[in-house]
Amino acid sequence: MAERDADRKIHVRLTDDLHRRLRVRCAELDRTIQDWVVELLERELGRTGEAGARHASELRRQGAGGRGRG
Repeated sequence: MAERDADRKIHVRLTDDLHRRLRVRCAELDRTIQDWVVELLERELGRTGEAGARHASELRRQGAGGRGRG
């Protein structure tokens, strides 16, 4: 899934607890942190940006905070 030769890199500061939970989740899924984060970003942002626009539109329809009407 993840392109190992990607041009861009990011650095993220995490608490020790959050980093531990991230490692545990990735181990449970038998995934690398790299692959899991890339998948998460692609799912949330969409590969072309269209998914992100659809998600934002859905949140607007649901109302403030994305909680819906009930």
